[in-house]
Amino acid sequence: MLAKPWGSVMTFEASETVSQEFFEYLMETHSLGHDGFHGKDHWLRVLQNAREIAVETGANLRVLELFAVLHDSRRENGNHDPDHGHRAAEYAVELRGKWFDLADDELDLLMEACRFHSDGATEAHPTIQACWDADRLDLGRVGVRPDPQFLCTSYAKRPEIIDAYYMRSTQGKFLDEPDFTASALHLTLQKLQENWWENFREFTVLTQRAEVLSVDPASLTRVIRSNLYLSPENDGLECAKTIPSAFVTEECVWTLTWSDPDEFDDPKGFTESNYDTENLAIGGAEWDDPDLPDEVFERAIAHIDWWGTGEWLDDWEQSSAPKFMEAPARLRPYIQNGTCQRL
Repeated sequence: MLAKPWGSVMTFEASETVSQEFFEYLMETHSLGHDGFHGKDHWLRVLQNAREIAVETGANLRVLELFAVLHDSRRENGNHDPDHGHRAAEYAVELRGKWFDLADDELDLLMEACRFHSDGATEAHPTIQACWDADRLDLGRVGVRPDPQFLCTSYAKRPEIIDAYYMRSTQGKFLDEPDFTASALHLTLQKLQENWWENFREFTVLTQRAEVLSVDPASLTRVIRSNLYLSPENDGLECAKTIPSAFVTEECVWTLTWSDPDEFDDPKGFTESNYDTENLAIGGAEWDDPDLPDEVFERAIAHIDWWGTGEWLDDWEQSSAPKFMEAPARLRPYIQNGTCQRL
């Protein structure tokens, strides 16, 4: 039976594999701290996801629990860190025998799950697939709804499961004022549509975030900053028109003002919204930009019409083909996967 993943309170329940002391050790030695998207709150949700997925799939719970607390434990930054999974795998080897015991075959599964968890792969041993699903079902914390195309198990791909886990992942502390930030995001998208008119239809909103910068009860105002990543629909790479050549970013600041003090806690109760044009920044990001967030990359990958690349896939059969080499380096593994599926 499905456990209820929409519960708002996440606590650590120790197991025979992951003790309370081990969990606290990992927390203390995590170099990034726990204020970002890859800290202990994420680990706890992945841990709970893993336990529920294990019940449904029969995957190795020992491996799943260790993956949950280790897979992001060696991150060195919160954005582009392509080697963090490999470091986590080596860390597992270092910790084996000190904090936990695993058979050799279990350790192999754990290491492979850690190494490749952020690469977008879906084909692997069933226990590794369960590990990846436990992590990907928590993408809601960064504003991304999990795409079944990048989930592995039939359990995780079910629409009601995606809905339930998405709800869980958006209840963390990173969305302290979700209603107010939602208001800012709604205003931002509305403003974009007003400014861009029909051209707005040519963009896909990949991710949207907002944060409350300041709250002033005396003046009944909140200052909120929103940030969007968008993908242009009609600006493809020369070597494959269905793959966007770059991304568009927009960051802007809103001042929301309430007129009634009794309505100040109502996210929709503001009577004035000021779009600060001096703090408006429209820019772009390339596929190989080291600052491009992983969640934006993964969301963009999920929107690409790989089959629509047509004849270009034939040129990608060999990794040394000219058209293949024209593609951004970060995309080439996905292009190769698409080629293999096509051929």
